[in-house]
Amino acid sequence: MPLRLGYKASAEQFAPRPLLDFAVEAERQGLEIIAVSDHFQPFRHTGGHGTAAPPWLGAVGERTERALLGTSVLTPTLRYHPSMIAHAFGTLALLNPGRVFLGVGTGESLNETPVPIYVAASGPLAAKLAGRVGDGFIVTSGKDPALYEELNAAMEEGARNAGRDSTHIVRMIEIKVSYHHDIEFARRACDYWAPLALSPEQKRDVEDPIELERLADADPGIAQRRFIVSDDPDEVVEKIRPYVELGFDHLLFHAPGEDQQRFLDQFCGDVVPRLRETFA
Repeated sequence: MPLRLGYKASAEQFAPRPLLDFAVEAERQGLEIIAVSDHFQPFRHTGGHGTAAPPWLGAVGERTERALLGTSVLTPTLRYHPSMIAHAFGTLALLNPGRVFLGVGTGESLNETPVPIYVAASGPLAAKLAGRVGDGFIVTSGKDPALYEELNAAMEEGARNAGRDSTHIVRMIEIKVSYHHDIEFARRACDYWAPLALSPEQKRDVEDPIELERLADADPGIAQRRFIVSDDPDEVVEKIRPYVELGFDHLLFHAPGEDQQRFLDQFCGDVVPRLRETFA
């Protein structure tokens, strides 16, 4: 599949209106995918957000023309009945023909698919399910490189066992990148996302954003473990290279800082042309 570059709209960090403006700007800057996460509670009690993806995507569809729109990811089980998600995304697909996908985060396969379903996978069982029933699968960057090889192999096994051609399955990855001409700014920008770098053991029994925030703020610098942090566009391209070589063809870029406009200007001006030239 041809390489497609996209923007991860961080609904946990920004209110719906500025997030909508960032998405419009991302398309204007030439990015081809806009994906939004859907959480009922934010990652942070202080200043966090929890935008509902379906109505927000409807607004994005009216403000954009070309970008592929979808979730990375949404859970169609506990908060949303699957039939309501099918209804909502079927409507979005009719409003934006050929531009909508649904990314789900629990491995749940809906009985009806109005739109393509991408399955998030952080382990081999979910990846195998993606290969068996999904139109695509989604992973996030910044983890042990061996994990991605394991996930790819499991996805391909699931597809093979189901008699499917895995080359037709979209491989999407959220690449966490803090790129800025000021490297210290790039490092500090990651601090908000320290909850992502907490270990599974630290997060397992946490049900309150206040407690999650407390744990993260005890050592905010750990967030840099999950991000490509750089002021060098060539270095960013080289750190993205392993994901492309693993076969990921839909790249969503998740920037951590408050100033998303500045990120889009610098990243799309410096890094995106190099990515297109390198991996065309």
